[in-house]
Amino acid sequence: MMTAVSDIAPDDLQKAYATEAANIPKFGGKLSELCKYVWAGSLAITYALATTEKVVPAFTGVHRLLWIAAAGAGALALLFDYLQYLAAFIHARGFVDWIESAPKPIDREQFNRNTISAYSQANAFFFWAKNFVVFVAAALIASAVIGTILA
Repeated sequence: MMTAVSDIAPDDLQKAYATEAANIPKFGGKLSELCKYVWAGSLAITYALATTEKVVPAFTGVHRLLWIAAAGAGALALLFDYLQYLAAFIHARGFVDWIESAPKPIDREQFNRNTISAYSQANAFFFWAKNFVVFVAAALIASAVIGTILA
């Protein structure tokens, strides 16, 4: 027999909300930081392997293709990282300019309408696109490394 679960107290709900809302920018920043390590690493390692004069087993056969694909994904992540921050900057600049020039007082409907723009949506899109291609790059690097070790 199931007993009824009591509702969450409003103070507890607000505390949980505040905690998790504070985690969004913290973890988003950590994800972006980690993305930079992966895209920079994938490009640097692939470049180093491609330009060495020695034959490196990790850069032959299928492993070579994995590294080149990882570098391609890393290059896309670099591009998406740049476009994400460019879109965020353009949105923020436009929003600040709008607040400075909008007739006062600004009502809630006007404010809400101007918090979303094509640039804010592009910012979100490029954030997720960057994370996706970084995941692909990391998976390709892992495959190349594990494949080389097992070969």
